[in-house]
This record gives sequence, C-alpha cells and structure tokens, in this order.
Amino acid sequence: MILMLLLACRPLPGGDDYASQEDLGWLEGSEVLEGDAPYSPGDLRLTVNLFYEGGASHAIPIDNLGVFYYIYEGTFFQTVTDDRVEGLSAERLVHGGGPWFGGGVHFEDGFRDFSSWSTLHLTLKSSDASFGSTRIGMITGDGQFEWPLVDFGFVPDGEWHTVVLPLDELASGLERTEAPLLIVGNEGTLGDELIIDDLYWVP
Repeated sequence: MILMLLLACRPLPGGDDYASQEDLGWLEGSEVLEGDAPYSPGDLRLTVNLFYEGGASHAIPIDNLGVFYYIYEGTFFQTVTDDRVEGLSAERLVHGGGPWFGGGVHFEDGFRDFSSWSTLHLTLKSSDASFGSTRIGMITGDGQFEWPLVDFGFVPDGEWHTVVLPLDELASGLERTEAPLLIVGNEGTLGDELIIDDLYWVP
C-alpha cells in the first residue's frame, strides 16, 4: 500500500522542535536486557540508534546533520522509560490528543541502500486502544509504504508484542530509501502511551 499523506506533514530540516529526537539517553537500571534475539558478534544487524541500545554490525546514527528524527507537527512527545525488553531503557510515545500522530527517521542528505535488509524487527507495548491504529512504514524509491501492526499480531492489551515486518514488497525501491522508519496512527486521547523497543533490521 502506497500512501503519500505524511509527506505533506513532514517538516523541513531546521524548522521543527527536535526536543524528542535528541540524545534520549539511558536510564539507570539493574540489568541490561538482551531482547528476544540477542545480538552476537558476526550477526548482521542494522540500527539507526533509536528504540535500540544493543550491538549491531551496521549503524546509521541520527546525527541531526543529514539524518533526522522528526515528530510531525508535535503530534506526540517522547520520554524514556525503564519498562523495556532490551538494553536499559525504551522510548515512550505519548499521544498529543489530536486527530492523528506521526514521526519518522529521514535521510536529508541523500538516499541509503537498504536492499541488503529483508526484515524490520520491533517490540511494542500499549494499554490504550488508540494505538491499535499504529502503522510502521518506510519511504523508498517506489513511494511510501505502511504496515498496520494489528495485521502482524500487535494489540494494545498492556503486553509486549514482537512484530516482524517483511520488506519483500518494497524490494524494488529499497536501494533508494529516503525514510527507513515511519511511525503513524490515528486520533487518540492526550496522554495515551505507546512503548517501542528492540527495533532493528536484519537480512
């Protein structure tokens, strides 16, 4: 499914408040958790250093120079929580109470080649029904794609759910990936929460 809706909502670099894309840091914790598929040296794994703290063979860090994490039009805000499945912390997205919410990682300095990666892995948790609409997406050379997480086993029941998204339908455009991660959804109540952790790409 190709949707171009969010492009109209996407802020220009330097024109938004990046208070939630910055270095969110680690919370102090008693134990570093490894997630459901711990990284081992030699594994192939890609991270953008967001929603993930573990090891990786490849990284495209958000540097606020060419790689940005945008919260679209202030539709949510983001905090750190020690309720996690991996590392010492996870990110909590708090709905702004509007008719939609969205954010994403964008490459503003050129495309990246994601054709070596076939799967996007992440773990989510929410107790708020509004986040049942959550979709994860990418923008590639073929356009914008979104996957409704409910189709992959996610329900906002207060439990952790691991979601594995196959990128095969994007294969023809992955060499020209402009935005490797979009997080979007529908209306909600101010204060509704979604926790995201253990997000990475594998071949």
